[in-house]
Amino acid sequence: MDDKQRALRLSDNVGRYLLLSGGPSSGDVAALVRPKLRFEMRSALHRAFDQHWSTLSLPVRLQLDGEIRPVQIQVRSLLEGSEWRHTLLA
Repeated sequence: MDDKQRALRLSDNVGRYLLLSGGPSSGDVAALVRPKLRFEMRSALHRAFDQHWSTLSLPVRLQLDGEIRPVQIQVRSLLEGSEWRHTLLA
């Protein structure tokens, strides 16, 4: 993800956490994730970009494959040259 919080690349398995709609996409990750994950996603991204902290969100209970499962978002800041410009979400 870049410093504008746009997705640069998605893994093959990320689709289960996203809600994609037709039409043009801004690439804004917080707008792409399921609504139940948005608050934790924004909080984790804030800590990564503004405070340069790697972080693990609180668990969010999400229905996946017919079961309720705890989902956590891990965000790591990545240094590019002398600037914090990207993050890695897991």
